[in-house]
Amino acid sequence: MTSTRLPTAKNPEPSPEFRRRTFEKRLEVKSLHLPSLGVEDYPGRLHHKTPEWVRDGALFHLRIRVAPAQTTALIGPALGPQLLAAARRYHELGQWWCDLFMLMPDHAHAIVAFPHEAAMSETLRNWKRGTARFQRVAWQEGYFDHRLRNDREAGETRHYIRHNPVVKNLCAAADDWPWWWSASDAGERPTPGKTEDGDSSGGRALEGGAT
Repeated sequence: MTSTRLPTAKNPEPSPEFRRRTFEKRLEVKSLHLPSLGVEDYPGRLHHKTPEWVRDGALFHLRIRVAPAQTTALIGPALGPQLLAAARRYHELGQWWCDLFMLMPDHAHAIVAFPHEAAMSETLRNWKRGTARFQRVAWQEGYFDHRLRNDREAGETRHYIRHNPVVKNLCAAADDWPWWWSASDAGERPTPGKTEDGDSSGGRALEGGAT
């Protein structure tokens, strides 16, 4: 027979906030034992060059959109490679850890982590300011962000982003879409539009990413 512990002065009834956190913790532990849903393996945190500050809960899904004044698609043959190079440049400078950066015609998705969370808005604002100056991109004010609480959620989000062009009927398969860059896959695929001498920036993409 199980007994029900009644609240006492020494053992007060747990608060609703305590109960909520306990419930969420149990869900997280339970999720570790759930069967795979066929989502692509999430490689970012296990990559041997991943900084220590890219821990569980440190990744964010970001989405930025162009303003109505922007008439050139972000995936244009000249603009697209420059924007991907600018995202990669910020990664190399340690401004962010870029697990995935993908361009769509009128917006961009990213899965990134920041050395200091408080600097997220400033870092993204500076990146947009640099690409506005050097690549002449007119961005909307603000951005969408969502914290990815664990590897499972990050993997599901990565799968969603990579297949977004397929859903939008822009290509037949996710691997057919060239307009993305990933620190985890950087050594496995070329940058779209890269020339034989390795330069895809047109001389200005790195400046845009280094602002």
